[in-house]
Amino acid sequence: MNNEFRFYIHSEMFDDEHFTIENFEAYKRATYSILEVARQLKADIYFASEDLERLAEKFAEISGMEGFDEYIQSPQDYLEILFRDAIPHTSRSLYFEIVFNEKQSSLAFYSGSKCLHCETDANHVVISRNLSGEDNLLKIDSENEFEKVKINYFHSNDLLWKFINSMLPKRIYHFSSKHGNIQRVANSPKKSEQASRLKCSDEEAQNLLDNAIFDLRETPWCYIFDDTVDTYLVFPFEGDNPQNQYHAFHLEDEKQWNKVPKSIREFFKK
Repeated sequence: MNNEFRFYIHSEMFDDEHFTIENFEAYKRATYSILEVARQLKADIYFASEDLERLAEKFAEISGMEGFDEYIQSPQDYLEILFRDAIPHTSRSLYFEIVFNEKQSSLAFYSGSKCLHCETDANHVVISRNLSGEDNLLKIDSENEFEKVKINYFHSNDLLWKFINSMLPKRIYHFSSKHGNIQRVANSPKKSEQASRLKCSDEEAQNLLDNAIFDLRETPWCYIFDDTVDTYLVFPFEGDNPQNQYHAFHLEDEKQWNKVPKSIREFFKK
């Protein structure tokens, strides 16, 4: 799953307006939450090196201004955390937005192209505070080398996860007698073990699996918070197989929620 998505930080994410005393905390929360999705997928994250250099120059300009010395250290330190493991990049290709209007169709230079590294069949995700939707770009490497590239803009982690789940191979729920379902009691093969039960129907489990999320840094298992029974639903991955199968069980109560990866709990705010 990790090489099916590639993330890019749009140039406008480095605009100095985000780093004012009034805007910085909201920017930090939103940016962290969406970059965390990329890290959960263990996906590559790219940014244009010149964007960071430009922002560093701005910080240097305002350093020493009355009232800013103590504050300005905060965004500088945060940028180091924000972009850890991210890859600085200067694009050698040119990208143009395709403006289709029959005979009046045209190309417009894409201003965010410095961060793009579109050399695979990955799903290209551009992280932005102001842009959403998708664009079709024409990538030009030389007079005879060009290709169409689709990029997708996101500024919220919930919409991003919906996109990710729509692009991944379908996950298939597989009934487990160990955990049962709402009609059948859990039946552990070990008499000394009391298995957690699936507290919904098989059909509901499949619907919830379609929208579940994961953190590959810790496990290939999927998770979702089931509001109907007010607890987490866990989908253990059954290993590499053509069916891409997962079985399921609910955690019994809040005392067990610490078994869920921290990033998942932060997403569902539980």
